[in-house]
Amino acid sequence: MLEGFLEIPILQGSSFMSITDNGINFNKNVVKHMQGAENIIILCNSTKKQIAIQKCDKGRENSVQFYRSEKNFVNGVRFNNREVVQMIVSMMEWDLKEFNYRADGFLTGDRNAMIFDLNSARKFKILRHSPRHMKRIRHRKTNILRHSRLRLRTVQARLRSARAHQRPQHQSRVFCPRAHGFRLR
Repeated sequence: MLEGFLEIPILQGSSFMSITDNGINFNKNVVKHMQGAENIIILCNSTKKQIAIQKCDKGRENSVQFYRSEKNFVNGVRFNNREVVQMIVSMMEWDLKEFNYRADGFLTGDRNAMIFDLNSARKFKILRHSPRHMKRIRHRKTNILRHSRLRLRTVQARLRSARAHQRPQHQSRVFCPRAHGFRLR
C-alpha cells in the first residue's frame, strides 16, 4: 500500500545562525543538516549578502573545525572569530552593541552546503537593565550584606556571652612567673 513513498526527515524548528558581538552561533539543526561535518569553509557573497558554510576536507586551505564527533552537539556550534563577525557587520552595517541578529538557513540541493540570507535576518534588541532596576539590584545586594554583617555581630556577641558564662564565678587571679603575669585559676 505504501509503495513509492519516501520517509521525510523532520527536525524540530528551523536551522539558523545567530550573530552577536561575541561571535556566531549555529543551532543544532544546522549541525544535523550538515551531517556532523568536521570541517567547513565559510563563503561570503557580498552582492547578494549571503553567508554559506560548505563541508570540506581537513587539509583544505581556509577550512575551520566545525564539529567534533566525540562531542555532543546538543547546543550547536559557536565561532568566536572576530574577523568574520566584523566582515558581516561592515557588509550589513549592523549595530551589534544594541542588537543581535538571526538569519535562517536552507540546505543546497546536493546537501553539501547551507546558505544563510542576511537580508532577511531578524534583529533582536539586547535586553539591558534599566537604571531603576539596577538601583533595586544594588539595594538588594546592600541589604543582604547589611543583614549578613548584623548576623555575624549577633553570633560574635553570643559567643562572647557563652564564654563569659562558662567561667566559674569563684575564679581568682594568680601570679604566674612563667607567663610573666596573672592567670585565672
